[in-house]
Amino acid sequence: MQRKTIGSYTYLVNDFGDLVCYAPDETPSATPSTDRPAKRGRPAGAITSTPNPLYALISEAADLGLPWLEDIVYGACVTSGGVSNGKMNCCPRHVLRTLTRPSISIETVGFGLGCSLRAKQRTAQVARHALGGIELYLERNPEVRSRLENLATRNNSKPLYLGGYELNAGYN
Repeated sequence: MQRKTIGSYTYLVNDFGDLVCYAPDETPSATPSTDRPAKRGRPAGAITSTPNPLYALISEAADLGLPWLEDIVYGACVTSGGVSNGKMNCCPRHVLRTLTRPSISIETVGFGLGCSLRAKQRTAQVARHALGGIELYLERNPEVRSRLENLATRNNSKPLYLGGYELNAGYN
């Protein structure tokens, strides 16, 4: 059997000159050609990270077990994370743990949890949703914000960057 190329196709030819069958290439490409750019999905290399300026305040509020914080996180889990068969798709404990980090991203969500990529993405999205609710609550209740700021500066020896201004500016 010999290979015979006609146009852009390759065929197997027997000893009598008859075309026997189509012969596929011996080295098929394992990856699709990258001539065309992808039209769907997130751009390659795009890492979504949201800065969390309230992480110190949220950490203090979580340590105190304030009910308004738990209500906001629970509401974000139900609203943004969704519910399937009466069960929340996102764990409020994971969301609260993510909110106590300086930035919200998939890397900060998954540290030590052992979740799938989709669960990490969902938790990060719920944390962003809850952060908006917490910002709104603290904006409407300035006395609660000032108390949490006092606790945060008292408990930490490092400077805290909250909402664009620095607390504990005398730190060297």
